[in-house]
This record gives sequence, structure tokens and C-alpha cells, in this order.
Amino acid sequence: MSNLTMPNWLYRYRRYEFWPVYLFYFPFFFYWLYLGIKAWDLGFLFKINPGMKFGGAIGHDKYEALSWISPRFRPSTILIEKSSSFEELKKRLISEKLEFPMIAKPNHGERGKGVEKLTSLAQLENYKAQSKSDFLIQPFVKGYLEFGIFYYRCPYSSTGQITSIVQKGF
Repeated sequence: MSNLTMPNWLYRYRRYEFWPVYLFYFPFFFYWLYLGIKAWDLGFLFKINPGMKFGGAIGHDKYEALSWISPRFRPSTILIEKSSSFEELKKRLISEKLEFPMIAKPNHGERGKGVEKLTSLAQLENYKAQSKSDFLIQPFVKGYLEFGIFYYRCPYSSTGQITSIVQKGF
């Protein structure tokens, strides 16, 4: 059965990236506990990436992470604070020359939760009203390919390694 004819609930069930966070990480909890006891440090996981709050394991700041990438290689991004008004948001869109369609996503989040493609001011206003935290607005980049790259570098090594490249499909 192809993804085009598969019911949405079955597709989401088969693809772990759509599972609820608690279900996805449940088996990992026991492994984390085992490794933490073995290392005598239950906080070891949060030291994985010292440049990010909590090692990037949870709740990392996407806007800050984007600032580490050269502007040549990242889409223009606006950080919208929850406390800002919709009128302020519209002025920022004009000053940044952002047009629809656009992508809105929580500044802190993971696994695609809260990411939406918006095609109108009404949808943007609804997204802002529904949002419980600061969020990002980026232009929608039409393309056929998206990849996830897993890269790591040991702390005292001058070079790192790419261990996997995965094409994402939606």
C-alpha cells in the first residue's frame, strides 16, 4: 500500500516521528537510567552538546541555533514573542518582506510539533492566537528534497564524522 492511498492514522502509526513524545522516548528512559547509573551522573545526557541549553536534548532554542549558521545558508527568520500584538507581527512581515506561503513553528520544540504552513493572514492570526509560546516565521521554501544529517565530533578531536544522511518525506 503506497503512502498516497494509506489512511492518515495508519501512516502516522507506522512512522515513529509522528508518535507522541512520551511514547517515542519511553524505551530510551530505561537506557538513559542505566547509563546514568553506570557513569554516576544522571545529568550526563545534558552535557552532550555543551553549546546548547540541556545539551540540545530538550527544549533547544531554534532561533539561537539558526544564528550559528551563515545567513547565506539559512532562510530569513522572524522571532515572534508571545506577548507581541498581531499588528506588530504584520509590521514585521512587511519590514522583513516576508510573503505567503510561510512556515510557523515554535521556537522551543521538537519532532515537528506545531509546525504549520500558512497561506493567509487569517491563518497566521489563528496560529498566533493558538500559540502558547514564542514562535518563528520563515518563508516556505518549495523543494522536493529535505535531508537530516547526523554529525558528531568528540570534544578533543579536530574533525567530526557524518554517520547518517536521511531523506525526509512528508
